[in-house]
This record gives sequence, C-alpha cells and structure tokens, in this order.
Amino acid sequence: MEMCNLKIRRAFLIFFFMVSASIALLGQTGTIEGIATDKKNKETLPGVMVTIDGTTIGAMADPDGHFVIPNIKPGKYRIKASYISYSPMIVEDVVVRENNTTKVGIVLEENAVTLQEVKITGIRKTNTDVSMINVPE
Repeated sequence: MEMCNLKIRRAFLIFFFMVSASIALLGQTGTIEGIATDKKNKETLPGVMVTIDGTTIGAMADPDGHFVIPNIKPGKYRIKASYISYSPMIVEDVVVRENNTTKVGIVLEENAVTLQEVKITGIRKTNTDVSMINVPE
C-alpha cells in the first residue's frame, strides 16, 4: 500500500511540475495593438497590414482600423504598416514586455500617384461572320 501511495505522490508531483512550467512559459510574451488612421482626415483605415519588420509576424486591421499582434517575445522591435495608396510607415523602438500590451498608433499619409493618360483605340471590322449577325432588339 505504501508503494502505491509513493507512486501516486510522484505522479502528482510530476504533473504539478509540468503544469506549472507550461503556465510559466505561456506568460512570457506580450502583445502589440493599436489603431491605424489617415493623417489628413483622421478616419480609421480598415485592412492596413501591420508587421514586425523583417518577419512574417503581423496582423491586418479590422473594419475599425484596430489591429492586435499577440504572443510576441519581449524585446525591442520595428513595426511596419502598409496600405494601398498610402506611404508605408515604420515605427522604431517598439518595446514589448512580458504580460503587457504595447500600444502603437499608426498614422498613414496618402500617397497619390498621378498616372499619364491612357488612349484606347480600336478598328471596327465589318466583313467577318460575327459582324454579319444581327441581334434583334
């Protein structure tokens, strides 16, 4: 009987240690979150892609311009934000601390590109089988 109790105690201690270690490891990350807005009119920008520069880790802003990048190891990062027809923005020295949320404001400036005119020309062919088809109205 005593041998059985010893095995149960040992199993319980191993289980307790494993659960404690995994909980401790889970709490060693932080989060980056914020809102992306337009510099000129202060409106939120849905769909802005916010990434940790040099990685594939990131998030896309929701319809309200809000983004969240969870489970980031503590440290100092460069955050890059990009959006169609806006100049990309880099935020330097974003510090992530474990068990904390770091707030980052993304303000993007519109980058209007003027295109040259496009001329479309065509030639009408009337001597083909397709041109001879008369569509009733």
